[in-house]
Amino acid sequence: MRRAVRMQSVADVPVGAFLSGGIDSSTVVALMQEAPGARVTTFSIGMPDQRMDESAHAAAVARHLGTEHVAHAIQPAEALALIPQLPGIWDEPFGDSSQLPTLLVSRLARQRVTVALSGDGGDELFLGYPEYRVMERLWRLRRLRHLPWNAGLRAAAVLGGPWLQRPLRGARIVVGAWRQPDVLRMNDWWMDPYNDDAVPLRQQVSARALQRPLRRSPAEAAAVADAAAYLPDDILVKVDRAAMSCGLETRAPLLDHHVVEFALSLPLGYKLRGNQGKSVLREVLYRRVPRSLVDRPKMGFSIPLQHWLRRELRPWAEQLLATIPADSHLLDKPELERMWQSHLSGGRNRTDQLWPVLMLAAWSAEHGVAL
Repeated sequence: MRRAVRMQSVADVPVGAFLSGGIDSSTVVALMQEAPGARVTTFSIGMPDQRMDESAHAAAVARHLGTEHVAHAIQPAEALALIPQLPGIWDEPFGDSSQLPTLLVSRLARQRVTVALSGDGGDELFLGYPEYRVMERLWRLRRLRHLPWNAGLRAAAVLGGPWLQRPLRGARIVVGAWRQPDVLRMNDWWMDPYNDDAVPLRQQVSARALQRPLRRSPAEAAAVADAAAYLPDDILVKVDRAAMSCGLETRAPLLDHHVVEFALSLPLGYKLRGNQGKSVLREVLYRRVPRSLVDRPKMGFSIPLQHWLRRELRPWAEQLLATIPADSHLLDKPELERMWQSHLSGGRNRTDQLWPVLMLAAWSAEHGVAL
């Protein structure tokens, strides 16, 4: 990893790094700082919702490592003003809402550097996502799938009050996961935002890059599937297009092929230990940064879209939904309207289902493509 970081830090232009204060980016920055004569500039974005804001953690890691740290707090109006630009920047329907803070941190970095290193790939290679631990537990408990769940869930739905609806949804998702024929399909089911809903698409398309089970643990199989599909089709597309839209080059040292080969060769226990992922990566970082600065629950790179869609973004969203014809060949307009009203009422957060559809509608309006 040290060799990969040093090689990817070589450039004839200023080089910096994105820093969230999490395990991956902190490890990359710590290794950058160990190079002789290194003077690293790091960049982070503060979120308007304190529950999603990692900027204070990033600043603490930067102080400990001695980087020149540049931070910017997103203002809601600033993020909202960017939304109409998204279809043109990504040039395809792209439904990961963390594209907004990624675009802002890229623009922030480009003011000071031309190349920025990131920690992308660490979660998939070293089992950092909490879902991987879930896959291990779900697979171990799969023998419970033979119990009469359908009758029990129907009875609970009839006899239970509104307070029981959310636990019942979770139970149906778990039972649906148990009934999948193999680990990859179980992972697909678990990660599908529509797995407990009518789908507002006329036809579902599977994007799985792997079509057969792998001879690995459930967690490792899910991680390899993510590395083959989610990483290149979402994470790297998101970062690359956000950065290149402002002339910034990004590099991901953890995806150096030597690091990838090494990570895939490790036994499960070196990556997932108890309830904690990235075991070996954490040990590398703990030699350089105190645990107290980096050990915390994963927060992601999210913005408060749930609330914005009910307030500031509501006119924009409703205007886009109005462009979808009732006889759309691609989208189920009545089902989509039901989802939208459910979200507005506050009964259920539908952001994960609605945002990709809104991005599709925005892209189709920008490019004159009929839905």
